[in-house]
Amino acid sequence: MVDQDLNRICKIQLLGCQALAAVFNPVAPKYVYAVEGRVPYSIEEARLDLMRQTRSFSYDIPNGYYPAPNAMVIADDGEWLFALLVQTWNEPPSKLLAIKVGPPEITDAIPPSSTITALPLTQMHNWWFVSWSGADDASGIDYYEIQYRLGQEGNWINWLTTSGEGSFFTNAIPGQTYYFRGHAVDKAGNVELYPSDFETYTTAGYDTGGLSQTYLPLIVKD
Repeated sequence: MVDQDLNRICKIQLLGCQALAAVFNPVAPKYVYAVEGRVPYSIEEARLDLMRQTRSFSYDIPNGYYPAPNAMVIADDGEWLFALLVQTWNEPPSKLLAIKVGPPEITDAIPPSSTITALPLTQMHNWWFVSWSGADDASGIDYYEIQYRLGQEGNWINWLTTSGEGSFFTNAIPGQTYYFRGHAVDKAGNVELYPSDFETYTTAGYDTGGLSQTYLPLIVKD
């Protein structure tokens, strides 16, 4: 796909499709539909993030009619694709073709991926912010589970189960080194394996004050 200045913004691979028009499915925005411009007519469906065609299916139109280029819309529920039909390319559209196309069937058997952002080797305070991120191409990430351990020989301790992507780690022992790892679980229930070892680590500082005043909102009582 290209923008109005003809700069490519996304690659779409639709096999054999010569249509000029394409529409997104509002229920699954990463899906795009295009009407085949040759007889017999068909619709092709593609996943933008996978950059490949996912399926192609034929449909029938009345004899003597043709799909009008650049004249397609899709229903808000993602179920129906509407295309205008013309009798000749020089006449205005005279029929509306409704084709049931969706919503797309999204199957997800692949675990998500995630990573914890690298921390500095040392901290000024005995608290710091830990952030992480993840990706899942199909159902999406449901939540993260983050663990830490104290020292290289410590046991992993469950710290957070959250849909967020960051949190303050507080009350660390000054001078001690903390190690972190995490994994993600997607909305289809696929679980990413924990890394076999830590993803990042840092050593706590000796300043035990300042968190509430610096980063958290102050509560003013009358």
